[in-house]
Amino acid sequence: MTTAAADSLHRRSTVQWDSSTLRQVTSSGGYARLIRLQGGDLLCCYQSGGKSRVRRSSDGGFTWQSDVVAAELSFGVAANPELLQLSNGDVMLMINERPSDGVHAYAISVCFSQDEGRSWGPLRRIYEAGTTFENGCWEPASVQFPDGEIQIYFANEGPYADSAEQDVSMLSSVDGGQTWSDAVTVAFRSGHRDGMPVPLLLQDGQTAVMAIEDNGNGALKPAVLRTTVDARWSEGVIDGASERRAFAVDLDLTVYAGAPYLAQLANGVTLLSVQSDEDWSADRMVVYVGNDQAGDFGNRSVPFDLPDNTAGRWNSLFVKDDQTITAVSSVIQDGVQSIWMIDGQLVTGTLTNFYADFNEASDGSATESDLNAGTAIGSWSVSALEESFVNSGVVAWDQGCYTNTAHLAAAADRSAGVTFSYDILSKRAAAVLGGKASAIRVLDEDGKTIVNLSYTATSAESRLQVWDQANTNWLVLTSDLPAAHVPATAPETLVHVEVEMMGHGFVVSVDGETLTGIMPYNNSTGSLVRDIRFYGVHEDASGAWYDNISVVQNLALDYEGAYFYADFNVPAVGAVTNAAPLDVGTEVGSWVVEDAQESLIFNGAVGFDQGKYNLTANLASNAVVKDGVVFDADIRSKRDGVTKWNGIRIKNESGQNAVSLRWTGTADGVSGSLEYWDGVWVSLGNNTLMANDFWFASGLTDHLQVQMRETDYDILLNGTILLSNAAYENSITSVGSVQFFGINDFSGAWYDSIRVLKASITEIKPVDIAVSGAATVTLSWEAEAIGTYAVQTCTNLLSGSWSNLVEGLEGVDGMLSVTTTPTAASVCYRVVGE
Repeated sequence: MTTAAADSLHRRSTVQWDSSTLRQVTSSGGYARLIRLQGGDLLCCYQSGGKSRVRRSSDGGFTWQSDVVAAELSFGVAANPELLQLSNGDVMLMINERPSDGVHAYAISVCFSQDEGRSWGPLRRIYEAGTTFENGCWEPASVQFPDGEIQIYFANEGPYADSAEQDVSMLSSVDGGQTWSDAVTVAFRSGHRDGMPVPLLLQDGQTAVMAIEDNGNGALKPAVLRTTVDARWSEGVIDGASERRAFAVDLDLTVYAGAPYLAQLANGVTLLSVQSDEDWSADRMVVYVGNDQAGDFGNRSVPFDLPDNTAGRWNSLFVKDDQTITAVSSVIQDGVQSIWMIDGQLVTGTLTNFYADFNEASDGSATESDLNAGTAIGSWSVSALEESFVNSGVVAWDQGCYTNTAHLAAAADRSAGVTFSYDILSKRAAAVLGGKASAIRVLDEDGKTIVNLSYTATSAESRLQVWDQANTNWLVLTSDLPAAHVPATAPETLVHVEVEMMGHGFVVSVDGETLTGIMPYNNSTGSLVRDIRFYGVHEDASGAWYDNISVVQNLALDYEGAYFYADFNVPAVGAVTNAAPLDVGTEVGSWVVEDAQESLIFNGAVGFDQGKYNLTANLASNAVVKDGVVFDADIRSKRDGVTKWNGIRIKNESGQNAVSLRWTGTADGVSGSLEYWDGVWVSLGNNTLMANDFWFASGLTDHLQVQMRETDYDILLNGTILLSNAAYENSITSVGSVQFFGINDFSGAWYDSIRVLKASITEIKPVDIAVSGAATVTLSWEAEAIGTYAVQTCTNLLSGSWSNLVEGLEGVDGMLSVTTTPTAASVCYRVVGE
């Protein structure tokens, strides 16, 4: 992807985190980092119990093998582990020696594994700092350049015995880590503390960058340093005034945002994570999206859902595949503090230009015009970079009773996911909250209001409200906004409001904090977002500043799955109705289909909670099992008892049972039982949670997966395989429906995040290339009977683009090969999963 293309892409993108992928990596520890080994497995290093340990996963992080101690010290802690697999296949582990005896020096050490982390050689110390905490060294990280040179970077207080200063130092090796150079200073801001370096070689093949934490602008914040691959930091020390240093994110002086980490996706977009206290009382992991040169970071997302006073620290990022980024942090999830991981995908919206139809009841000079990039209307203009209204520094719609309608150039379908966002601050102070209101309405294609927000402020506080159609009154979202800004100059800080619209409702967030659940639209007849209306309700007294107004659409996460629709047939008492199609946005009882997750989502009330039931969810389009299908659900027994069974059946295209599972919970503290049908019910062990007999939803559920292949299937519970290669009850070509059932009048279960997903190819085995004569090339690789493959080609790895040579190759359990004739003197080939 070209720089220009990636630059445009990152501004329209954010990371959407999938809570169903949340997995526990370890039961304790912190400072975890992930790499993918050349053999395909994941290897995680982390610090726990004073030792540096590694743990392996062969299934993409769903399950983890027992840990291996890679490094330990008799006189202190083996801290801050970091991994790098070298081009020769050896895995290098770097650690920070932190002595506790007052005798040994703080140091940077390395050890090596020649069997991909299963065993480790002895530690070798390659740098020593002082023997006291105030003069130590910290946090090594490394990169290997294309010619084989290894560079290790670390935070270094050793040279500054008489001050609290710290620099970023570098060690290098040109013989695979056998010998190392003396330390060289890469970055030093006099009087401050540069630290926690994380390097990255960018995909352009010419640029190396490094994220560090830098306190040259108040509290520690992320800065990005840069060099060329040829120069490799030889241009001189990067001081505080260097053009090769820039703060990555614009944050207030008091905001702490330290411990940075960098990654880059296949499309060129870069990602930066930090642990930030910007909006919380305890710092936590946040992730920003940047361009392909590791700059212009924005569009913050938060991977882990934590209570306000709970920290998530010492985070890292891992690129799992071309579309998936994994966040790793030491956090509290489900009541357990340990290392957790969660997957996210980069989702990209399409910015929609406004054109404006101004009809002002008070005075105003704005006229009807198309607001394409660069067009000014009164004091408003559209920026070419943001494709939105941008306040140009003059008071906009600043007083009086006004009605200004901005039409979208192309209507946006809210069922596909639409976000309307804007910055706002009250320009006029009211005597009481509720007076002199300025407001915004979102209108559908029929001109009817679907979202109605009201905003007012006194000289001491502000209030933002939303019209609650379900209860026909105004719902106060927050009274904790800045007071009215009366001066004629534009305020430096505005309040950022986002309205996230889905097919069945909308959510309102303020400054990144979600303040509503899913709210119903004011009118439900239309399906599109067509207009945005700005208005003041008090003559000569209303007024607000508006800035950065945009409509972004198509942010819904696109799973390769199939929507459910449900046939509800309840023999006993139940609130659900018969034959209710569950398309996106349809609610049945307490259940709703969420468009971003393509699944049934529990909506805060008891679902299928008692009595006999027989509920069939039909797939809108069948999922072919030979392509690999995963049935995925969170479950927990709602009623306790030995015979009060709940179950799930996966049915084939003819409606016959292919897989049957049932479970129950008890209230005596003994875990419930999970069973599967094999002519008789066969126990998989007392391994499910005991019953939760409360009316409210439990915070803990068991995560059930059925991984389906053409001839057999596996059952996993909470990432542990309970049954492998089981035969289907009846032959199956594709999954047609899923049935939920309870077998007596007191059955009951919680269900959540239920999905049927088409499996995707996540690993390409090594590709062999055979040349026959001068005109024939054969590529061969070990494939899987999942999805389809494509063979791509290009003629220049640095500046060229990949194009499909062959596509749609059906996966098989065995070898696939493609024979072709090169079209140029130098040709590159690769195999990808489609």
